[in-house]
Amino acid sequence: MIKKICTAVVPVFVAAALCASCFSAQAQTSDFVELIPAPYLQKDLTASAGLGIVTLPKYADGSKQEILPLPLLDLEWKSGVFFSTISGFGYNFSQNPGWQYGVRLGLITNQEQSAHNKDNGPGNTPTDLQPGGFANYLVDQHVAVLGSLYSGGGSGRLRDGIVASVGLRYTDQLNADNRLYAVLSTSWANLHYMQAYYGVSAQQSVEYNMPEYETKAGMLKIKLTGGWTTVLNKNWSVLTGGSLTHPLGDAGSSPLASSKTQVIAYTALFYKF
Repeated sequence: MIKKICTAVVPVFVAAALCASCFSAQAQTSDFVELIPAPYLQKDLTASAGLGIVTLPKYADGSKQEILPLPLLDLEWKSGVFFSTISGFGYNFSQNPGWQYGVRLGLITNQEQSAHNKDNGPGNTPTDLQPGGFANYLVDQHVAVLGSLYSGGGSGRLRDGIVASVGLRYTDQLNADNRLYAVLSTSWANLHYMQAYYGVSAQQSVEYNMPEYETKAGMLKIKLTGGWTTVLNKNWSVLTGGSLTHPLGDAGSSPLASSKTQVIAYTALFYKF
């Protein structure tokens, strides 16, 4: 097992180098890792790449939408290594078609909380790596339970925020060329994460003219994601989808959460190698 993991390190770093430019487009990894079950991979390396557009909140409070390019790259090796602009990169230890579990390194990118909170303003999101783990249970061909745990969010020198997410995914293959999917999920965050992104310290309150706000650990958000994939030919496909995210608990009551429901929509053309 150790030899297998060491052998996997090289392609991971090669993939990371190839895709550094993708992350510069303000890409952010998903809450969950979604992989093809290892026994169903037909080649040592299954790969796809594409480009599309995404509309998403310009500011973390969802107060303004912007349109950005959406680069897509997905690499999955039979050894268990994966690299994706959506799932991050990591290692799946399971060869069981019903279970997936392992480690992954995600990314959260720089984002200002609002048009008024510059520099070190409350709620501003610095670019951060998010080490963590994942576990997925595939109930059948339609239903799967998804889980993830990651750390790394926070402010200042400490990156001690922790977020745990659980979701229920439904997939339906309508015909040979069309597939629909939907994921309903919720997340929980610890005190350090909540205070860094949704709290307002006494100093920040004076500097940014907003009420002081202290948070506690608890529910962070509920999220509904859906999408449709259609196959154009042997190699080319189109992906269209989006998500609605609603903050919960202290996150939803924070003076920084000016827009209660955030919307993301995207479409992309991708090529399977």
